[in-house]
Amino acid sequence: MDDILAPDLARTPPPDPYLLPQPPLINPSDFILCTEEDPLHPFFPWKSHMEFKVVAWMTDTALSQAHIDHFLNLEYVQKNNITLSFTSAKEMHHQTENAMANGPLWKSQVVMLEEAGDEPQIMFFCDPVQCAQELFGNPLFSGEMDYKAIEVFKTNGVTHIYHEMVTGKLWNKTQGSIFEVEGATLGGIILSLDKTHLSVFSGSKVMHPIYMILGNIQKHV
Repeated sequence: MDDILAPDLARTPPPDPYLLPQPPLINPSDFILCTEEDPLHPFFPWKSHMEFKVVAWMTDTALSQAHIDHFLNLEYVQKNNITLSFTSAKEMHHQTENAMANGPLWKSQVVMLEEAGDEPQIMFFCDPVQCAQELFGNPLFSGEMDYKAIEVFKTNGVTHIYHEMVTGKLWNKTQGSIFEVEGATLGGIILSLDKTHLSVFSGSKVMHPIYMILGNIQKHV
């Protein structure tokens, strides 16, 4: 057996914030429209590959709405017959949000906390089961998700290597003992809490978001 090591987690340093990606070269002939009737529409909700690249550039460079509106109103864009499906940053963000609106629905509930006295608190949440289903079914994780327990050893056959949750002893023991249905798998739920300040000089409002991810998703993702 060959040595099997954990994936390399080394990451490149973050890019210099002042060295922003260059905008894509825009050629009106590149705006070949896709229609909703097409059986394959890989750039949805954008009408073409070039429009997708323009939106990706605007997003990656973290342009403000004012800068995006300024770009869309440039004489170059207006006079070169560059047809986009949106005319402002607000419309662009609206299209993006609508395209991603199929996830778990947000709910809210008023709760009373001992630490907050008589002040009611609003809890916003999603159904954790629906969140897990959304993560399991997300095509972005295709090929990057583990569905069964594995054990990894070095060539000496003694040294046990742990790098993903599915390589752990508890995962192997649990899946092997309770799942007899072919195709069944274990879902590892990881929750983390991160206190976030919403305001500093106007009441010191804070929120306590709980993040959820699946242990089945490989950690290098």
